[in-house]
Amino acid sequence: MALRPNGVSSFPGLQAALKARRDDTLLFYAFDLLHLDGWDLRPCALVDRKAALQRRSDWNGMLRFSEHVMGSRSEVHKNAGELGLEGTMCKRASDPYRAGRGGSWLKVECGNREELVVLGWTPPTGSRHGFGSLHVGYHDPEGRLHYAGGVGSGYAARDLTEFKARLDRIPSKPPDMLRSGEPLDPTIAWVRPELMIEVQFAAWSGAGRMRHAVFLGISEGKAVQDVVREVADPSSKRDGFVSPAPGSSKRIWHSAAPPRAKHPLPAPASDRKRAEPGAREPARPATIAAAKALARRTPSSAMSS
Repeated sequence: MALRPNGVSSFPGLQAALKARRDDTLLFYAFDLLHLDGWDLRPCALVDRKAALQRRSDWNGMLRFSEHVMGSRSEVHKNAGELGLEGTMCKRASDPYRAGRGGSWLKVECGNREELVVLGWTPPTGSRHGFGSLHVGYHDPEGRLHYAGGVGSGYAARDLTEFKARLDRIPSKPPDMLRSGEPLDPTIAWVRPELMIEVQFAAWSGAGRMRHAVFLGISEGKAVQDVVREVADPSSKRDGFVSPAPGSSKRIWHSAAPPRAKHPLPAPASDRKRAEPGAREPARPATIAAAKALARRTPSSAMSS
């Protein structure tokens, strides 16, 4: 686990440490003990297993003991939301260990909610109809538009049909906006920023994009310009995403590299191998075909030595 200076866990910090191979900056939090000195502790109550675990180390350095709070579930959940955590884990203190999902534990997500401007959509895949995801953004206090990611779940069949009809009426060129992180999906069909939706998501990714975003509904009766918030993950570098100039035929690729040509282009003349003086050029397909036809018309006796 990676921690921010205030002691709160950071998923973007974990990703950055793993990418940079800096395991030495991470902490290991232990929260359960299943076996000890040949004894199977799984039938024991969770509080007893944790008590045995806590006595095994002084928990300094990279090893840390995961503390718990008994009761006060609502207060703990509220505090977790104020700290910007994704949620809390609730477990029955008296239950034995059971592998897999069950009724002994429950993850309770805090659920961040935002109203965001619809910027575009991607085509559906599989048996889905309408669209695959809505791509959204927001304005910062200075009026600049920021890309905030895609929202691909939470839609009812009726939402997909009705919202797609509204999207088809407002197509547009790519917006002038700021983005961070990975290149944008090249299949995004852009629309005029006239529609707003309410979204619930787990947290910001560290690159200004939402994680696990879910569609909640359409926001009506509010001006798009009023969708303003502080810049998410402000330390993440942002680049301008500028649309082509009016009348320009130049295509802008939003992927890491332009797509390859369907048919390979001939090599430049400077790259072709030059034949040595007196060397015979390789036979061309037409020459080979003519030679084969001539051989078929020649008597077999003429081919003998």
